Amino acid sequence: MFIVITFLLFTALVAVIAAVKTREENLDTQDGYFLAGRSLTGPVIAGSLMLTNLSTEQLVGQAGQTYATNMGPMAWESTSCIALILLAFVFVPRYLKMGLTTIPEFLEQRYDSGLRKLIT
Repeated sequence: MFIVITFLLFTALVAVIAAVKTREENLDTQDGYFLAGRSLTGPVIAGSLMLTNLSTEQLVGQAGQTYATNMGPMAWESTSCIALILLAFVFVPRYLKMGLTTIPEFLEQRYDSGLRKLIT
């Protein structure tokens, strides 16, 4: 019962903080919704990338798969930090400079609108 109560309290706390922080933001545009009005700094974006990369699948599923087979799944996830660092420090600044907010937008600019429609 304690776990359920703490989960609900923490979820409510996150909702309140998010509501307070975003009450003056315009979330109707792409920039406002995806990039917080382009006000995010590098460490916030990097932290978001790292935390979205971690999930129950990594904490439970990959450990079980690694135990059942070999260290391949664990090695795959361990080396993903290199890709995330490159993304955070090399590619994200380029994407922001180009004025992009989503990957389909990048694909449309790089290739054509047909690929964007296919991906979205």
